[in-house]
Amino acid sequence: MDDSDSLFSQLFQLDFDLDSLDPPDDDSDAGAPEEFTSTETDDFEPIVVPGHPTPLPEKVVQHEPAHLSVPAPLASDDDEDDPATPTSSRGGSAEAEGVNLEGSGQRKRKSPSRIAHEKANKRRKNLIEVQARKELKDRGPWFLAMLDYQMRRYSSPEVVVLALDAETDLKATKSAYEGKVYRKSALQETCTLEGCLQDGYREVVWDGREQIAFVDAGGRFLVVLGGMPKDENSWKKTTTAAYKAMDEQQQGMRLTCDPCKKKTPENYCKPCHNRRGDFRAVSVGLSFGGGQRHPQMLRQHKANSPGLVALITNHSIFRIAGIGRAYLATFAPKVYQDFSTKLLPIYREDPDLQLLFRNSIFPACTFNFGPAAITGFHYDSKNKANGYIAVTALGDFDHTRGGHLVIKTLKLMIQFPPGSTILFLSAVLEHANTPVQPGERRSSFTQYAAGSLFRWTDAGGQTMKQAQTRSPEIYKEMKRKEEGAWQRALNSLSTIDSLQQDQKDVQKALDQLYLSQT
Repeated sequence: MDDSDSLFSQLFQLDFDLDSLDPPDDDSDAGAPEEFTSTETDDFEPIVVPGHPTPLPEKVVQHEPAHLSVPAPLASDDDEDDPATPTSSRGGSAEAEGVNLEGSGQRKRKSPSRIAHEKANKRRKNLIEVQARKELKDRGPWFLAMLDYQMRRYSSPEVVVLALDAETDLKATKSAYEGKVYRKSALQETCTLEGCLQDGYREVVWDGREQIAFVDAGGRFLVVLGGMPKDENSWKKTTTAAYKAMDEQQQGMRLTCDPCKKKTPENYCKPCHNRRGDFRAVSVGLSFGGGQRHPQMLRQHKANSPGLVALITNHSIFRIAGIGRAYLATFAPKVYQDFSTKLLPIYREDPDLQLLFRNSIFPACTFNFGPAAITGFHYDSKNKANGYIAVTALGDFDHTRGGHLVIKTLKLMIQFPPGSTILFLSAVLEHANTPVQPGERRSSFTQYAAGSLFRWTDAGGQTMKQAQTRSPEIYKEMKRKEEGAWQRALNSLSTIDSLQQDQKDVQKALDQLYLSQT
């Protein structure tokens, strides 16, 4: 067995020392993901979900001016700080700068010297806390990094309220761990830019930088256009390098799709047709389902060993992975907390399991290779129903003419520039891509979590079938909780009004859990 095979077996099946694979410490702009992924191995079957009226901002074309209910902007952190730098939310404050409320509604303006003094104290306190956190992390086992809650500083995103109620219009399984599986006949419907416009889709014009959040009628975040770090030149180099690495390493891999020149009954076979489209893709990471007896790393073909090791240890991909975690922590703090607390026991109990990236909470990822990673309409029904996926588009293409993220459930067609990242609920939102132009190249990197992992933890580290015989009390309790499970799952989604408080609450809860584990 050569060195690459040995490292591959460590990475995907046996113990593997992440310290030996850690990229350089320069991860301040850690990075992001793209549009589809699932751990299921059999074909699933989506159906068309009726669209809803979707008022959109001025950036949206192909529609008449709409009446928007846009809440007050979310408060951002100090403008003097670089919004592209991941920072702990612990030092943030929602209080108005320079204003003190005293007595019965009296406003007393602070002096400039006092404001400067308070800012200096805040910075000093943050530095002390960061150093203490680093020391604890250095002393503790690697998996405690999952409890290190960090979000990104961001400018107030533009908020678009859609005429849709997630509780009634989006469908999950009865237990709400996964998305509902629809008819097979509804799979693989393709879409084009012209066809979507003719069907009444509304095109969202997006430059890949400005943040836009689409929320339902209850204010819950459904889709977040996260964008990219502020340092565009550095980030462009990172995403270009990531695309080149993926393009190089896919050569020689045995993957799920090697498109045939002509599809006929004779040559139509599973390795030839990806259920999401005709492109090559490989999924890596922690999974549970498809006959597995317990959570384990997805098994890989031996021919993929050198390429996968090279991709997982690539510094550019490492940065992209980190930005997905940061956006999840920023816009879905309670979902992030669920990831941390429910996945941590799985990693602690089995030393053969490891996070793919030390700077990302997502347990699995998919590399969607070029030259044209374009999907047909589908749901990632095996993903966590209330869990977001993080998708980063890569390549060189004109995002105004192709490569859109099309969400049929919302009747939206979102421009998706190379290097930008989007979060959305892929298990309950039917989605696809529009084709890129001839000669253009597009790939993507997606991070996600299987819903079955969370059911495993809630069942006490066993399957539901095992719980029925070994732990009848747990089994009965979980069956009882199926009533109203989807409503409770949606309560984990932050709203435009609760986001800041959710961030503070999750920061405090994970800090306490972190300290108790060290």
